[in-house]
Amino acid sequence: MDTTTRHYAAMSRDELLAEILAVQAAFGDGIRLADLAQDLRVHQEELQAQQGQLVEAQRALEDSRDRYADLFDFAPLAFLTVDRGGVIQEANLAAGHLLDARRDRLPGFPFVVYVAERDRRTFLDHLSRCRKAADDTVQTRLHLRNTGDGERLVDVVSRRATRPDTREIWHTCLVDVTASEHSEAERRAVELERLRLQHEEQAMRSASETKDRFLAVLSHELRTPLTPILLKLGALEARGVIPDELREPLGLVRRNIEVEARLIDDLLDTTRIVHGKLHMEQKCVDVHELLRSLVETVSSELHAARLELRVELGASEHHVRGDALRLRQVFWNLLSNAQRHTPSGGTIAIVTGNPKPGCVHVRISDSGSGIEPGLLPRIFEPFEQAEGATRTGLGLGLAISKGIVDAHHGSIRAHSEGSNRGATFDVEFDAVGGHGEETAPRQSVAGNGSRALRILLVEDHPDSAESLCELLAMYGHDVTLAESFSAAAGRRDEDYDLLITDIGLPDGNGLDLRRVLVHDDHMRTIALSGYGSAQDVERSRSAGFDRHLTKPVSVDELMRTVDDLTRRPLRAAAASA
Repeated sequence: MDTTTRHYAAMSRDELLAEILAVQAAFGDGIRLADLAQDLRVHQEELQAQQGQLVEAQRALEDSRDRYADLFDFAPLAFLTVDRGGVIQEANLAAGHLLDARRDRLPGFPFVVYVAERDRRTFLDHLSRCRKAADDTVQTRLHLRNTGDGERLVDVVSRRATRPDTREIWHTCLVDVTASEHSEAERRAVELERLRLQHEEQAMRSASETKDRFLAVLSHELRTPLTPILLKLGALEARGVIPDELREPLGLVRRNIEVEARLIDDLLDTTRIVHGKLHMEQKCVDVHELLRSLVETVSSELHAARLELRVELGASEHHVRGDALRLRQVFWNLLSNAQRHTPSGGTIAIVTGNPKPGCVHVRISDSGSGIEPGLLPRIFEPFEQAEGATRTGLGLGLAISKGIVDAHHGSIRAHSEGSNRGATFDVEFDAVGGHGEETAPRQSVAGNGSRALRILLVEDHPDSAESLCELLAMYGHDVTLAESFSAAAGRRDEDYDLLITDIGLPDGNGLDLRRVLVHDDHMRTIALSGYGSAQDVERSRSAGFDRHLTKPVSVDELMRTVDDLTRRPLRAAAASA
């Protein structure tokens, strides 16, 4: 044996002892034995160190295995291992809970038995895709069979894992998506409901717009034939050519036409209030002045009906912020209501006061038929009228009055002791200081203009055109009539002081006509139309018209507007001042 080349570290114990004996026999001394013994001790220490490392590695592997087992067992998601036939090999606690089975009984059972029958074919397809896939993840959504918690919807996610014994095993995760699917279904249901409501809202808006357009067209068609009647009556009255025996019948005709015009206005105002489109001016209004003007207007009718009117304007604060025309409409409705329900010989009272500082109170009461207690809570609702009462009007006056008062941030209340015991209406507004910038519109005598005007009248309704021409000429104005857009546009080079035009013309509209005819501030413009909604008025103003008058227009209103416009300084002059 060549002892110089043998590596002692590679020898076994028996080989080392044999080597020692051989060396001892060969050399017969202890020098070589000492070296060998030293090498043996070093080798032993190295072996001990390696053994310690192996023990530590074994312990680390065991700890890792225990951690994996804990993670596997107590993971919040359900985990399984299945073989190529879908038989469960391992399952964690979450899988047992999800499958409603004891975890230790799951191994050895085919997973398909826990799948809802309608989805078992789906799971078998899942296994087939797993066997064909190499390292890809395979995912399928299916239902588990009905348990105590009901049927569960899960995502089955599988990936191949080869065991040391060469068996094919698939790590499989079961993700319960039942709650998220329900949430998604609810979200879809909410979205469908939102779309349905949106569609219904659009349909309702379209229906409302159609109704508004119908009312606008209807009011236009109803107003247009009333205009020449009122104008013709006004012209005859102004001329003083009406025989005494016809004065009362013609007055009856005029009053009833005005009533019909108010009914049309009531219908449109109700629509405006519902849609929040009731146009309101905001100026300082003297309530006492407004009431005096109104009393002047109705006194003759009250006298003819043999009704006593008592007026006590006792308020020291009697100015409010609002729209004079709309406030007049409120008190007109209340007075008309009192007049209709009070028999001859009865009394109507108008009383004002300041029940507290900063508050203007107006009370209109009558001694008439009264209001039944059951009707009082609904008295301000549209179309409400007492059963059995003489039905006049549409039952919109009080509803409109409340809408106007509410728009002025005021209050209106009704009170009655019952049938045939009269009714009382109390209206309150916040008072404002000072004297009115604007007071109630006065019913002044019209047509006293300071000069004759050259007027271009554009009107396609023959009767209205004839009545307007006759009336304006009667007050000394030089009137040129054009019955269409093209006829009026052909006179663009002529000089006129005032343009009065209908908006709806057979070959165009008055808004465009103003732009064609008016090139400076010299010509004043009035839109005269059967369309009188807030949008119609705003369109006229946007087009540059100085005023918008809604048919049927009275003689006083028309001539007062003409005089007012032509007496004011020109805008160009005012701007340069």
